[in-house]
Amino acid sequence: MAKKKTRKPGRAVPRPWLFRGLGIAFLLLLAGSLLWWIGAQSRTYAAFQEAARRGQPALSRVEIFPEEGRVHLAPGERAPYRTDPPTSGPHSPESVPLVSTPRNSLPSAWSTP
Repeated sequence: MAKKKTRKPGRAVPRPWLFRGLGIAFLLLLAGSLLWWIGAQSRTYAAFQEAARRGQPALSRVEIFPEEGRVHLAPGERAPYRTDPPTSGPHSPESVPLVSTPRNSLPSAWSTP
């Protein structure tokens, strides 16, 4: 008579089908995510191309100013600029000090709600 196999307490029963199923599910999820991402990228690029096409007339009205350089000035030195306000050119290497301004003294166009 054949002896029945008994399970010892505390020992897990191997389930190879479970690992295969989880692996296949993971690969399907990965493939689906990749396909979704590729589709989203192509839709985003198409939307960008459409916006660029619609914006071409506005881009033709953009004014381009000549490059005046980007060198640093010595402290106290002034630079002549061709445009007001300056669009490029020599500038001071120091930062402008931050000045705290009370909210009610700002022009209304600058204030935030």
